Amino acid sequence: MDQLLTLLSQLEALATQSGKLPFTHKLLIEEEPFLELLEAVRVALPPSLGEAERIQRERERILSQAREEAQAILERAREEARHLTDEAVIAQKAEEEARQLYREAEEGARRLRHSAVKYAVEVLTQVEGNLRQAQEVLKDGRRRLLGEEEKPEG
Repeated sequence: MDQLLTLLSQLEALATQSGKLPFTHKLLIEEEPFLELLEAVRVALPPSLGEAERIQRERERILSQAREEAQAILERAREEARHLTDEAVIAQKAEEEARQLYREAEEGARRLRHSAVKYAVEVLTQVEGNLRQAQEVLKDGRRRLLGEEEKPEG
């Protein structure tokens, strides 16, 4: 964040050291140094901005994996139930075990989804805070630049 503030100060210095168009409040700023500083500001923005997309992909991967695992567990339970003898007690026990495995898989998937959402919310909250802070810095820099622009020469 210090680097971002330093770059904004450099932008401000560039504006205050620039000439003005006669009879206007418009500045003549050299294009190359201005664009270089602007690019440096972009580079200095927090890396967590790009992390939000990665988190979303990771969340989807975790949810998909949880669904696949639940389906595989259910399929194994059904397969096990098919291989049991036709005796009613054994068949009933196998079905109950299959249901229990399915419930456990669903609970595991629910926990995974909850953890993924919680993690994504935490990171997105952090990114949102960083964006707000960066936005405030940019607004402050713009206000400073505009404040300097409105001061009369003399």
